[in-house]
Amino acid sequence: MTRETRRGKWRWLRHVAWVLAAKVLLILLILGGVAIFFGSGAGNPLIHGYVVKRLEKMTGGQVTLRSISIRWLSLEVRLKGLVIRGREPADTEPLFAADEVQAGLRIDSFWGRKVSLNDLLVQRPQVHIRIEKNGASNIPVLQGGSPRKPARETLFDLHIRRLQLQNGWILYNDVRTPLAVEGDNLRLALDSSGSAGQPMYLGALDWQSIRFTAKRFLPWPVSISAKFTMREDGFTLEQGILNAGRSHVDAQADMQDYAHPKWNFRYRGWVNLLDIRENLRSPETPTGRADVHGEGTFADGQFRGTGSYSGHEIELTYPIFHVAGLSSRGSFVIDNKGLVVPDFLALAFGGTVKGRVTMRFDGLKFRADTHVQDVHLAGVLPAIEHEGFPVDELHWDTLVSADTTETWSGPFQHFEVNGTMEWLSPDTVAAGHIPVAERR
Repeated sequence: MTRETRRGKWRWLRHVAWVLAAKVLLILLILGGVAIFFGSGAGNPLIHGYVVKRLEKMTGGQVTLRSISIRWLSLEVRLKGLVIRGREPADTEPLFAADEVQAGLRIDSFWGRKVSLNDLLVQRPQVHIRIEKNGASNIPVLQGGSPRKPARETLFDLHIRRLQLQNGWILYNDVRTPLAVEGDNLRLALDSSGSAGQPMYLGALDWQSIRFTAKRFLPWPVSISAKFTMREDGFTLEQGILNAGRSHVDAQADMQDYAHPKWNFRYRGWVNLLDIRENLRSPETPTGRADVHGEGTFADGQFRGTGSYSGHEIELTYPIFHVAGLSSRGSFVIDNKGLVVPDFLALAFGGTVKGRVTMRFDGLKFRADTHVQDVHLAGVLPAIEHEGFPVDELHWDTLVSADTTETWSGPFQHFEVNGTMEWLSPDTVAAGHIPVAERR
C-alpha cells in the first residue's frame, strides 16, 4: 500500500467521522429541542389534543379536558377537569367526570415500546349511568362497532401496580323502574401482587354514603366495605360487609371463570324487619329481629342454597291477626323457584307450632303443614279480633292442639285453613276466662 493510498483512506475515515458526529449532534439538538419544547409546557396543547382524541376513540363519548401537565423525568401525568359525556341529556350529569387523574408511568421495554402504569390515582370520580324508558342507556357505542374490552382485561393488560379512587360519587338512575342508586365518599384501592405469569390484584373497597331509592319506597341508607382478590381466572371476596339501615350482612364468596361464572358463597345476616317496613312503606310488614346464615352456589342462572334462621321479638300487625312477642327458628332450602322450611318452629301463646312451610316466588304463594301443641286460646282470641268479626269478644280459655294445612299469598291474603283440632281444659285458666273443651 503506497503513502498516497493510506492518506486517501485516512481522509475518507475523517470525513465519515465528521459526518457521523454532525448527525449525532443534530439528533441530540433535535432531542434537546423536543425536550425543551415539551418540558417547558409549550407542547402541552399538542399532547392535550392527542389525549382528548385518544380518550374519545377509547370511550366513544365526547371528552373535554381542562389541563394536562407532564413531569418527563419522573414520567408522571396529571389530568385536571376530565369530563366524558355519553348519550345522556345535556342538562344531566355526565357519564364520567373527575377533578384530577394522576398517573405514574414506567417503561417495561424501551425497544419493545412497552409502557405500563405504575400507579393511578383518581380524585373525586363521578359516574352517572342512566337507563331511559325505552331501555337505552347513556353508555356510548364505540365507533365502528368495535367490541368493548371488559374492565378486568384492561386492568390486567395495563399492569397497574396500584389503583386508587378517592371520594368517588356514583349515580345509577333507571327511569323505567324507577330506581336510583346514588353514593359518595367512595374509596377503592387495588395493589398488584403475584408473579408476572399469574398476576393478581388485592383490593379494598369502602363506600359509606349510598342512598338506594326504588319506585315509591323511602331512600335506604347503605354502606359497603370489602376486601377482595382479582385473578385472571376468578375473583375472591375475603370479606364483604353490607350495612343497610339497622341491618347488617357479612359475606364471603368465590367465583371461577369470568366467561361462565360459577359462584360459591356463604353469609350471615342480622336483619331488623323494621327496616323493611319503613322503606317499603308497608305498615303490615312484621317487625322483629332475625339472625340468618347460610351458603349457596350460583351458576348458569341457577341459584341453590341452604341455611338456617332464628327470629325473636316478632310482631304481626295484620288486620285479621295481630300479636307481639313471637319467636321462630328453622332451616331452609332455597332455589330459583322458591323456599322450603322443613323444620319450622314457632313459639306463641304458650305453645308451639311445628311443621313444613313452603313458599313459591311466583305469586308469593305459601303453604304450611303444621302441628299445633298446647296453644292457649285466651291469647289467640284477642289476636284474631277485628272489625267485622262475626261474634263479640269471647272469654274462653283452653289448650289447643291441631293438625292443620294453611295456604295464603303475600301478606296473609286469601288465607285458608283446614284440619282437625282438640281443645283440652288447662290446669290454670286465665283470669276472667272460663275453661272449655271440644274435639273437632
